[in-house]
Amino acid sequence: MGFRQRVSTTELWPPHRAREVRDAWKMVRNRIRRLDIGSVLSRGDGHSDSHGSRDRHSGDAMYTCESRTVTWDGSSAIDLTGTWAGDDQGVYYLRQLGDQVWWLGMSGLGEPLVHRGTDWTNVYLGTLSGDTVTGTYADVPQGKILDKGPVVMKLTPTSDGGISLVRTDPVLETGFGGKIFTPCRLG
Repeated sequence: MGFRQRVSTTELWPPHRAREVRDAWKMVRNRIRRLDIGSVLSRGDGHSDSHGSRDRHSGDAMYTCESRTVTWDGSSAIDLTGTWAGDDQGVYYLRQLGDQVWWLGMSGLGEPLVHRGTDWTNVYLGTLSGDTVTGTYADVPQGKILDKGPVVMKLTPTSDGGISLVRTDPVLETGFGGKIFTPCRLG
């Protein structure tokens, strides 16, 4: 079988299993389409499609993130899952699972969407203990920078009653540029 030859699912699995695989793939593909941040994309004529998503192929679409508030009393459990804007013109997609905090960070905030992640894209795994997240980031080849190192962020109260994540490790020890993350909503 050649590399480019298409293989049907029924050649790999029995018919009932092949149907399950096809259905699962369709579900994943549809979820990816819905998560393709269509709400931040604009068409040149300002119109949206029937789902409220805007045409993602427009060259003038902007990568933006509107401020939102995440509250925390300083002692109860908190879930940091969500979108955060960095002062390094990046957007960070955080996911908290128990005390583990993961993120995908991408450059390009405030720039045309086609530039998202082209300067840098990184991933992070950290541990939340009290009001501090301690972990390590690594740039990935999506962007031009390939660096890695420790990043320590502290949950810090803001004047609007919410929190931000403020970097507390010495900035010079790593190439990571973000110092403050604020919760936001892609828009």
